Amino acid sequence: MAKYREADGRYVYKTTESYKGVTWECKGTSYKGAAQAKAAWQRNKEKRIALIDGTVDKKEGRICLERAMREWYDLYLRNKVIRGRPRPQTTIDTDMTTMSQIVDGLGNMQVCDIDSDVLQRYFNSLAEKGTGASVIRKQWVLINQFFKKNRPYNNPMLMCVKPQTKSKHTLCDDDCETSTKTAYTDQEMAALTNVLLEHPAGRRVEQAAERGKLLTVIMWEFLRLGEAVELRVRDVDLTAGIIRIRRQYDERHKAVVIPKDNSKRDLPISGKCRSVIEAACAGKQPDELLFCGNESNGHEGRILRGALRDTLTAACEQAQITPHHVHDLRHDGISYMVRRGVKPTSVQRWAGHKSLTVTLDIYYRDTGEDDPQDRSLMEAV
Repeated sequence: MAKYREADGRYVYKTTESYKGVTWECKGTSYKGAAQAKAAWQRNKEKRIALIDGTVDKKEGRICLERAMREWYDLYLRNKVIRGRPRPQTTIDTDMTTMSQIVDGLGNMQVCDIDSDVLQRYFNSLAEKGTGASVIRKQWVLINQFFKKNRPYNNPMLMCVKPQTKSKHTLCDDDCETSTKTAYTDQEMAALTNVLLEHPAGRRVEQAAERGKLLTVIMWEFLRLGEAVELRVRDVDLTAGIIRIRRQYDERHKAVVIPKDNSKRDLPISGKCRSVIEAACAGKQPDELLFCGNESNGHEGRILRGALRDTLTAACEQAQITPHHVHDLRHDGISYMVRRGVKPTSVQRWAGHKSLTVTLDIYYRDTGEDDPQDRSLMEAV
């Protein structure tokens, strides 16, 4: 303990303190007198002890879930930069909503009291209530990220099994009916291709025809939308029969970025759309877009998501098949190749997936029909 007076007239009260394995120099000063200096020392000591207690409590999980998740999110995710782009505000808003749903569902309990049994019961209850698959997936990912950071050696999510749910989607904007997502059959894909190439719907026939061709390529080459709209003539090698995926277009930020998960790749040109690609390349310079939209749309002539959605919805109605979203066409193309017996590892590589699990468990969809060859094999057993 030390008591003294500085040259400038300040009274000082200083000690060396130790609490829960932390040692620090605690000091209080005041111009008013020694008693006031000691009072300042006492306040500083209490603040430091509270800080140490808070750090220990946080480390051991003795902190409420809502506070812990928000502090974690603000520290690690809110300002995270991915591929040179900050986290969009819409994503942050979605994450805030998801965290509120998690806290409401689990209750604002302490983090240390949350184990795998608690989490498993929670997710099972969501599935039993008919909660949408996308909502469950968002909560699953966010909780897993939280515990992966806070309990890297004892993540309770590793012991949980995500409940099976039926993915549903709206058939069209004016119809609230929903249906289970299944892949298009060979006949449905052929019917849709015919409509997209021969009878595309739209007020401006030329633009509708261009969108129909792009949608056909998305389905048969199972491309991501951003990859497809950014395709340029130089990316196509008709002699080698391949398409080189090196970039994709981020419509929201109006920026050209690397493909998702850095999935640069070469994929074979499907026989179902080779003639479409050859025609799209004819007479164009290497840097020109393969498929062009309205040049005055603010996106340098790239075809936009909304326009593709409208064309696809009209084409599905004309082909008398269940409407799919634009991204569903990627699922349809992947499912078609798997049904045809293409090695799943090849499909994974061409699709640009990080793992075979993503290709088979997430993107492959059954058509709901028995395959005649599979049935004959079953009967022959």
